[in-house]
Amino acid sequence: MMRAMQCWRGIGTVEEWQAACEDAHEWRQSGRLLLERLGAERFLDSQCLATLWQLRQGLIAEYETESPAKTMVVDFAVREWTISQNNHYSDGISMHGCRKAG
Repeated sequence: MMRAMQCWRGIGTVEEWQAACEDAHEWRQSGRLLLERLGAERFLDSQCLATLWQLRQGLIAEYETESPAKTMVVDFAVREWTISQNNHYSDGISMHGCRKAG
């Protein structure tokens, strides 16, 4: 792993790698990974962002999701729901008020 890390910016030691892994875990666990990858901060309005976060948190609570695999399934479900809403409504507005910001 150390050989691969030599090419990464900002990571030159095992400690820096461990810190990056901890940050990545928190990023995924909190839902920031999903929302940032969906472009929530740039392309979705605040009401939609809140809706997506609530859907994610509700599914995690309902299915008592703690493992990475189960969290990935929840994130995939929220992602696919978001995509289906954007494809279903040609004006970019869904039944839940999600619309592209801009």
